[in-house]
Amino acid sequence: MDPQQNHGDKSEQTSSELGEVSDLRQIFAQEFREQESLRMTAGFFPLNYRKVDLKDVDCAKLAELLNLSTPTSSGVYAMLPMGKAVYSRLEKLLDAKLSQIGGQKISLPVLQPLEVWRPGESDGRYDTFKDTFFHTSLDARSLCLSPSCEEFIVETIRPLGSISHKHLPFVLYQQEPHFRINRGAHGLHRSSEYVLHESYVFENGEEQCSNWQEKLANAYCDALKVCGVSPVSGPECREGHEPSAHSSINIYVPQATVTEDTSHIFGEEAILVGPDGKLLATTLPIEVLSDSSSSQYGDRGKLLRVSRVAQSSMLGTHYAELGDGLYYTNDKGQREPLRIVSGGFSLAKGLVALLEHHRTPDGVSWPIAVAPYEIALVPVGSGGSDTYVMAEKAFSELQAKGFRVLLDDRKVSAGVKFNDQDRIGCPIRVVIGPRSLKNGEFEIQAKSVSKPVLFPLHQISEAVSRVYALELNEELGSYQ
Repeated sequence: MDPQQNHGDKSEQTSSELGEVSDLRQIFAQEFREQESLRMTAGFFPLNYRKVDLKDVDCAKLAELLNLSTPTSSGVYAMLPMGKAVYSRLEKLLDAKLSQIGGQKISLPVLQPLEVWRPGESDGRYDTFKDTFFHTSLDARSLCLSPSCEEFIVETIRPLGSISHKHLPFVLYQQEPHFRINRGAHGLHRSSEYVLHESYVFENGEEQCSNWQEKLANAYCDALKVCGVSPVSGPECREGHEPSAHSSINIYVPQATVTEDTSHIFGEEAILVGPDGKLLATTLPIEVLSDSSSSQYGDRGKLLRVSRVAQSSMLGTHYAELGDGLYYTNDKGQREPLRIVSGGFSLAKGLVALLEHHRTPDGVSWPIAVAPYEIALVPVGSGGSDTYVMAEKAFSELQAKGFRVLLDDRKVSAGVKFNDQDRIGCPIRVVIGPRSLKNGEFEIQAKSVSKPVLFPLHQISEAVSRVYALELNEELGSYQ
C-alpha cells in the first residue's frame, strides 16, 4: 500500500471525527442551553390590574404591584418569575465581575453549627446575633440558619490542608440566602430572609488587602453602572472626621428624583457629598434631609438620600485567628494567620434600586443587562390574523439572532397588551399591527428613540439590532 495513500486516509478520518465532535458539541450546547425566549400563553404572568397611581408607590411596594415578588408571611417574600429572572441576570452580572478579577464560585450550606459563632466567648459574634438567630437542631447538635459567613468560610477552608504563600491570593464568592429575624420590617429589601452575593479574598499583606478592597468595590460599582445606575462609593466616615484606615467602602445608590411627593419612596439614610464628589459624611439620619436641618450643610456639599446596596471590608486576621485558626506558610517557612477581605451585594436592595432608577409612570423599563426579556414582540389584531402569523416568523428570526424575546401571543385587546407590557418592562417593544402590516412595516419603541419608528418588515432583525445597539450605548454611556 502506498504510504502517502495511507496518510491521506488517516487525515480524512481525523477530519471526519473532528466534524462529528463539533456536531456533538453543538447538540450538547443546544440541549443544555437555557431557554431565554417565551410565548406568553405558555408562561405565568399574574399581572396586577388594580388601578394604582404608581408614581407615589414605594419601590418595595412597586415590586409587589408589578408581581416581581409577593409576601408569604411577615418579613418573608417569594420571588415570582419576572423578579427571579432579574435576580438571576443580576447574579450572572456579579458572577462575571468577580470572575474577571480571578474569583471562583462556591456554595456554602445554609445550616451552620452554632458553635462556629462561639457562644459564651468574648471573641465570637454570638452575642451580636443571638436575638436574630433562627435556631434548629440535628442529632442533638445545635444549628442555626446562616446570618453571615465570615466564621463559617474559615471553618470550611481550614481542614482542607496547609496553604503556602505561593497559593495567595485566592478569591471565593457565592450567592446564598441568609436569615436574621427582622421584626417589624416591611419590604423585600428588609426581609428576614435575604440573598447576598458575597466574596472573600484571602491574602497575606495589608497593602494587598487594601487593593483588593478597592477591587471588590469597583466590581460592584461596575455592575450597577452596566445597569444604567450611577452609584456613589467611599469609606464610612463621620462628619468632620477622616475615615480610618480600615473603614468599610460602602456603595450607595442615590434616590433618582427628589420632590415633595416622592421623598419617602427610596433610601434609608443620608450622605453628604462634597463638590468634588468625595464622601464627607455617611450614615446620617434621614431627618437631615428636611429643610430645617439641611440648611447647615448647604455650603459644604450636597445631601443625598441613598440606599446602601453593597460593601467591601478589610477584616484583617481576626476571623483567621478564631478557634484553631487559618494560617499560611510564608516564604521563610513560618506560619502566619491569613488576612481576609470581604464584600457583599444585596440582591433585594439592588433590585429595588434598579426599580427606583428605571420606573416609569406605568411600570418599569428594565435595562438590557438585567431585563427578563430584551424584546417584547406584540402582534395586535384579531386572533389568527396575519399579524400573528408574521409575529411567529419574527419570533423565530429574532431568537435565531440570539435575542431574548417575549411573544405576546394572547388573544386580548391591544390596550390590555400595551398595559401589561408597560409593567413587564422589556427595553425594546416590537409592534406588528394590521395597518402597518398592510404597508409591509412594523413599529419599534424604545427609550433610545424619542418616538415609535416604522421599519420594513423584511428588515426586522437588522432594525432590532440597530435599536438594540442604540439602547446599549445609552445605558452604558456612564460606564464606558
